[in-house]
Amino acid sequence: MYTFKRYAPRLFIPKFVFNSLLVLGTYIILRSQIHWLQLSGAQENRFNAYLVFLLTTYILYKIAVLLNRQNHHLVFHPLHVQFKKQKIPYSNIAKVSTRRNMLDKLFQTYTLCINKTKIKGLMREHLDQYLHTLIEAGQTNTLTNNERLE
Repeated sequence: MYTFKRYAPRLFIPKFVFNSLLVLGTYIILRSQIHWLQLSGAQENRFNAYLVFLLTTYILYKIAVLLNRQNHHLVFHPLHVQFKKQKIPYSNIAKVSTRRNMLDKLFQTYTLCINKTKIKGLMREHLDQYLHTLIEAGQTNTLTNNERLE
């Protein structure tokens, strides 16, 4: 069994920046529109406090989700590859490809696509070649096992 960890900053920083900008934009828009509600000074302060509390809670929730997501690693077992709770036998893998988008180029990572599963934030190059070798070995192992059954 071989565990392949993903590059944490590639997973965390873009989502954190996006969510922070989203919260900042929401705060600015709601804060600029507060005069339409015609609130008194105390009500305006209370509204502002609720708004800051809700947006801070949202950011903390997103940080917790992102930190939890970093714990999902790519695990190579003798007969299958596992990502999150999904187990893909080597004999069932039909397509393996790699992609690099703008964020991948920035963080010097790439995205591995196994069938329809995308695994972002991988650092080592040629992992797809290693996976092709395991697929071939898995298919050979499956053929050998099928011959033994007959």
